[in-house]
Amino acid sequence: MWNDEEGDQPLARCRSQEAASYAAIAEAILTARKKFGRAFGFDLATDPNGDMLLYLYIREHDGRTTSLSALWGASNVAYSTARRCVTAMEERGVVQRFPDPSDGRRYLVGLTPRARQLIEAGLELVRLAGACLPSRNDGSP
Repeated sequence: MWNDEEGDQPLARCRSQEAASYAAIAEAILTARKKFGRAFGFDLATDPNGDMLLYLYIREHDGRTTSLSALWGASNVAYSTARRCVTAMEERGVVQRFPDPSDGRRYLVGLTPRARQLIEAGLELVRLAGACLPSRNDGSP
């Protein structure tokens, strides 16, 4: 029964839908944070570590790799600050750096499996909170 591929298909579809939902939630959070940054100034509305983690999650969900410089662009902070953030995340086992196979001069950054699980747990809380909100039928955005 456990090896029944046909029986596993609905579960695999469900997991795939969850991951797509999580990626959409992560994108919405990043979009909102960028709007806050533009409205109030990125110095008041910036969480470079959080932004980088969400950005990595989205890119990995889309099957894309992420260079250190691309990650810096997502962080809305100076390059040196972004590098320090990545180093701290690497030391804590949240991300890992590895050589870019197509360009030996640069490094790519990826989430560790444990970090991905923790991000998805957090995004699940956001998803559940959104499901509990009353729907807005007044035509406002």
